Amino acid sequence: MLISYKIFGTDYLLCIEGDSKVPFIDLSRFQNSWRLAKYTLKYPRKNRPDMSDEYPERFYWGFVLWIWKFKKCSQAKIMKRMTESQKPFTILRSQKYLDQLLRKRSIQS
Repeated sequence: MLISYKIFGTDYLLCIEGDSKVPFIDLSRFQNSWRLAKYTLKYPRKNRPDMSDEYPERFYWGFVLWIWKFKKCSQAKIMKRMTESQKPFTILRSQKYLDQLLRKRSIQS
């Protein structure tokens, strides 16, 4: 199943396969903004350990605005497409639930 969505005016396709639920990570804009600031200050113009060497960490106002407007502009469209796809999904609203899901999936594999 493919779900398309836009980020910064670019179309992306999300391929969802398998029988498991699709996680939708719905953290607050403050939490996302804090993490962006933390990583930008921790790795200024450097490569993060979890990122490719091609993409050094940098601050980009467009991304800050996208984070801030996500719930109003993009979230409803993505949720609608996920609902229309009839694929089961779960909404994770905190890091605690995300950690639980990751532990559960690592135990299963």
